[in-house]
Amino acid sequence: MILSISATLSVLLYCFRYQAAGIFTDSPEVSAMAVSLFFLLFAYQFGDGLQLCFANVLRGIQDVKPIMYAAFVSYYIIAIPSAYLLGFKAGLGIHGIWLGFPIGLTLAGIFFYARYRSDLKKFSKQED
Repeated sequence: MILSISATLSVLLYCFRYQAAGIFTDSPEVSAMAVSLFFLLFAYQFGDGLQLCFANVLRGIQDVKPIMYAAFVSYYIIAIPSAYLLGFKAGLGIHGIWLGFPIGLTLAGIFFYARYRSDLKKFSKQED
């Protein structure tokens, strides 16, 4: 559900990207840069929705310790270095920086989902 809402809002924002960028600045250069980043917002929204959904599922079943470890690895070990490498070393600039963060968010979501699936198997074995 959260992923479909994120996708819908991202599509709407992409359709009105020029107007949305114009709300925050009068500068044509800044507006053009912001418009070029809206496509990367899709990847960001997907990763953020995924990790948010499964992090809260794990919180709901009181399995919070793995969230801390997975979030640390995903954000500090993967996302920040990826953003740095893509933005500065690969020469992608602001686009590389914006691409690095969805990598970490999506990876966190995958970690959280995998943990949820393993917890689900434990719970189903306890019921048997």
